[in-house]
Amino acid sequence: RMKFHGVEMVHAPDDSRLSRASLTISGHLHPSIRIELGSKDRVCLRCFWFTASQLILPAFGGWTGTKPIVPSKSDRVFACVENDVIEISHQRT
Repeated sequence: RMKFHGVEMVHAPDDSRLSRASLTISGHLHPSIRIELGSKDRVCLRCFWFTASQLILPAFGGWTGTKPIVPSKSDRVFACVENDVIEISHQRT
């Protein structure tokens, strides 16, 4: 665990830390977002997940799985698509 100017970097997200840091950056969950492409088509993309006080980072290794997330309306989600990172609106999830 490391803290710098109100930003705390930890391995796993933990809501109990929220009062001690203005922003917590973590991994461990390996978030992904499911995008509906059509009536039966969907894709699951690795993503960066911003909540009010946390940034949860994706994992990119071939041996890591992902955890599908359900972001709240106030969260921001940035999906990794090929060599780009794009913000995903809530209407598309």
